[in-house]
Amino acid sequence: MVEAILRHVALPAAAPAAVIGLYFTPVLLFGCVNRGLLAVAVVLVSAGAAFVTARIGLREQARGRSSGQVADLDRDPHDPAGPGAGPARLTRAAERRCPF
Repeated sequence: MVEAILRHVALPAAAPAAVIGLYFTPVLLFGCVNRGLLAVAVVLVSAGAAFVTARIGLREQARGRSSGQVADLDRDPHDPAGPGAGPARLTRAAERRCPF
């Protein structure tokens, strides 16, 4: 659970928080040019990480593999046996048609 929160909430929020943090730093601390270069660096690193993540996801999708965390979303959360128990509700054919 902690890893999921880290991956899906904290990590995507790091780049906007860094840019907002740079916005509120005093100009005398870094200077105008250095603050701008730091903001550009944060944006470029964030964009690079997004492209790498998308490439990994597309490669895994092309290979027909999905992570176990995604497969848990196909199960009924109100199932008395628990949200992760039992077979997935979708068949492989339905899973290929549904991108989620």
